[in-house]
Amino acid sequence: MKQLIFDDIYCWSVFSEPRQMDFNGHLWVRPEGNILIDPPPMIPSDLTQLHQLGEVDSIIITNKDHERETFFFQKETGAKVIVHEADAASLTHPPDRQITDGEIIVPGLTAFSLCFGKSPGEVALYFSEKEIMLFGDHVIGRPMGTLTLLEAEKFQDPDRAREELSRLLLLSFDAVLVGDGHSILTGARQCLINCLNRARGNETLL
Repeated sequence: MKQLIFDDIYCWSVFSEPRQMDFNGHLWVRPEGNILIDPPPMIPSDLTQLHQLGEVDSIIITNKDHERETFFFQKETGAKVIVHEADAASLTHPPDRQITDGEIIVPGLTAFSLCFGKSPGEVALYFSEKEIMLFGDHVIGRPMGTLTLLEAEKFQDPDRAREELSRLLLLSFDAVLVGDGHSILTGARQCLINCLNRARGNETLL
C-alpha cells in the first residue's frame, strides 16, 4: 500500500481490464481502530502491511457495487461492516451497522447520501479535519487529473444526482479520493466544480 497526503491514509489498487482503470481501496489508520473503505483484493505483502498497521475496527462500503472483498477482510480482521441503510439488503451478508445521510461514522468522518446516483445507498465520505472527500462510484478519476461523472443513464435521476454533488461544495476540501480511477490530492474542489459545469452544459455553477 502507498501513503496518500497524510501519513495515516493508505491506498491500494487492482487494475480492471474491462473498465481500463484502477479499482481503489483505502485505509485510514487510527489509534481507536483502523478503517477500510471499499476494499478490493490485496497482494500478500499488502495484507501483511495491513496487519502491521494495527487492528481494523470497521469496513465502510460506499455503495452495494463496492462490496468487493469486504467479507474476506471481515473474516480476516473481525471488523464491523458499515453501509447506508438503503443498500444493506443488497449485500452478500448483513452489515453490522446501517448509516443515514449526514451521520458521523466516527469523529472526523461523515457520510453524505448520494441516493439519486447509481445506487440508492451510495454515500460520499468527508474527512472533515483532513479536508478530504471520498467518492465510490458517483464520481470517478478519469482522465488523470480530472473528475467525471458516471454516464447519465447509470443514474436514477441525473439532474438530482448533480444537485446532491453541488451541496458538497459547501464543505471545505482540497483532495478527492476515488474508488475508481485516479485520486486528486490538491485542487480537487475546483476539479469537482469543473466536472459539474461540464455535466450542466453551458450552465456555469461557479
